[in-house]
Parts: sequence; C-alpha cells; structure tokens
Amino acid sequence: MKKPDIRYLYDMKEVLYDQKWLKGASNFPVYYMYRGIKKKAGLRYDITIIPSKMLGKEFTKTKGHEHSGNFSEIYIVLTGRALYLMQKYKKGPD
Repeated sequence: MKKPDIRYLYDMKEVLYDQKWLKGASNFPVYYMYRGIKKKAGLRYDITIIPSKMLGKEFTKTKGHEHSGNFSEIYIVLTGRALYLMQKYKKGPD
C-alpha cells in the first residue's frame, strides 16, 4: 500500500473557523490522501480518508484545492456521508 500524504491541523490554519480553539490545540493528522491508487482510461484514482472528529466548533473538512485550466473531478463516498462545497473564483478586480 502506498504511503499517504497527511494534512495536519496546522496546515489548515487559514481555513478553520474556530481560531480560538486552534490556539490551544496540538498539531495532529486531520486527513490522509492516497494519490494514484489506480490509473485507468486516462483517470487517476485517489482515496482521501477523513476521520470523524471535531475541529473546535466544526466537523473535519479538507483544506481544498484549485485547478487551473479545464479539469474535472468525480467524488464518490465509499463509507459514511459527506457534504461538498464547491466554489468558483469571482472574476474582477476584487
């Protein structure tokens, strides 16, 4: 099995809601990303494992990422439930 990339709590400082909680929290693994598990038909299969925890006042989440150019992704929940928030950049000066 491949070794995962690990996203730690302190890597997510700028996306956490409960900054007061963060100040007293120790750094720990929040989620694990196994990239390139399989490649087939031009697709790369990754698995992200997100343990059920609370990050202060909010549920565990990923830090998120962005793509430049035309890039598609497919998300499938293997076990449990998930809520996805997809965002687009606003075009313009701000």
